Amino acid sequence: LDAILSNLIGNAVSHGYGELRVELRDRQLLIANQGPMMSAELRDTLFDSGTKGPDSQGLGMGLSIVKRLCDSYQVHFEFRSDKQNNRAVLVF
Repeated sequence: LDAILSNLIGNAVSHGYGELRVELRDRQLLIANQGPMMSAELRDTLFDSGTKGPDSQGLGMGLSIVKRLCDSYQVHFEFRSDKQNNRAVLVF
């Protein structure tokens, strides 16, 4: 789980601004940051290897790795984006 958390928190720090929230309650982990809303096109391929935002300096591997690890541990993972926040949600 260390790789999952370090990737998600690293992405939230690198690609967001403002407050970073990490909450754990009722078997759900929420990692949220304030950042620009993602386009529909980016959200559709978010978990594909090589997918990255327009200003990203990374390789676009982080969320695809997280998704594969979550699948292997049978952890539900989803990403939500709206005008105010980007949120990664893990359900154990």
